[in-house]
Amino acid sequence: MDVSVSEYEDLYNLLKNDLGYVLVNTPEQYKNCHHFPQSYDYTKEYTSRAIFIKSQGDSKEWGAEVLQKISDFFGEKDFLMKDFVKSAKNIPGLFRMPSGISGEELLKKVQEFIKHRGKLFSEGLVFKEFVELKRDADEKLNEWRLFFYENRMVSASPNSNQNRDKVDYPFDFIESVVKDIAFQIDSNFFTIDISEKEDGSWMIIETGDGQVSGLSPNQNCLEFYNSMEARIKG
Repeated sequence: MDVSVSEYEDLYNLLKNDLGYVLVNTPEQYKNCHHFPQSYDYTKEYTSRAIFIKSQGDSKEWGAEVLQKISDFFGEKDFLMKDFVKSAKNIPGLFRMPSGISGEELLKKVQEFIKHRGKLFSEGLVFKEFVELKRDADEKLNEWRLFFYENRMVSASPNSNQNRDKVDYPFDFIESVVKDIAFQIDSNFFTIDISEKEDGSWMIIETGDGQVSGLSPNQNCLEFYNSMEARIKG
């Protein structure tokens, strides 16, 4: 769900000031997991290399010279493009950038991407090193979504419609994530998506604010909310 930080702040203030309700996360906590640059501070040891630029209204920031340096940063690796929140994953040519792309060509891709995102474009550009992810015989990724409330995990569920009978729970990696990352994140309710790489190791794909992150496909919603209730009471 695309809810900008400013929209969230307006809603937060309206509910708090007019109705006396306080959302689980402050606007700053919402931003911590909703915007990639903030979450990258927490996850960079467990995710792919990335670089990002924020617009200050100066078109030179999107210039070919700057974008050439970004292309050079990834060397012989392909890389992915998104804004601070979303990518254009389903639009051919606007998600995965080929290694060695020129600054001029990348600028065209950036302009096309910004036009595609329109009013939903979120603050700046993110470029992430492309990593091959493991797929099963049905071309499904082995991806899991982890929900956290007050920095403790309340659920972990397969997130790519993979065959649940044929995937193992990634216990060791999840334990590392919980121990090394979850307790550092300044958010009361958030998600971390993880995926198995082609070589069998695991990585973090992204984080998200728990309020705008959907449950995994086929996840038992009653079990999820019972777990949330137990954590809140516990």
